[in-house]
Amino acid sequence: MIVSTVPYILPNWVRAVKPFNVNRAFALVLALGCASVVRAQSGALVQAWRYDPRTHSVEIRINNVSQKGITAFNMTVVMKHGDGTQAVGEAGADFSTGIGSLAAETNYDARLYSAKAVTNVEAVIDVIVYADGTSEVHNKRAYDRIVTERKKTRRTVEQKANRLSCRQAHGRPFRLRVRRPALVACPKLSA
Repeated sequence: MIVSTVPYILPNWVRAVKPFNVNRAFALVLALGCASVVRAQSGALVQAWRYDPRTHSVEIRINNVSQKGITAFNMTVVMKHGDGTQAVGEAGADFSTGIGSLAAETNYDARLYSAKAVTNVEAVIDVIVYADGTSEVHNKRAYDRIVTERKKTRRTVEQKANRLSCRQAHGRPFRLRVRRPALVACPKLSA
């Protein structure tokens, strides 16, 4: 028997300490491991939802509970209707082209449309992309869609920037509408 070494002044704290057996130790490690995994996978939470029958819109409040900004997210949504049917779909937002990111510990209201009256909404956030480049992915297809859209946007912005820089280098006026596509290609400038 092992007895703890608490000062004599606190006699109520002195008790016998039993060593852990293998089953208790394994259960404790497993419980602590699962608790940290759950916390690590919860950077954003669905806080609440509201249905407006006048506009047939469903508003879902997303709460960023992480300490990092969120640049994009995706969620799977199940809407249950008054007639007993349900609709399953996905919704999300990419803030990288607009506000930049959803700041830490702030909210975002996602709006969806439903032609039928909604009685219940279940939403699960399955993709979160953070401003520091990390992400939480539980839906690979949705994550790939976000990455593809970002690549398309970046390519479009680069093409427009190249057109503008070519026009500026040749002293041509800035026009975003190109009437003669052959003039868009920027020839190599000689020094």
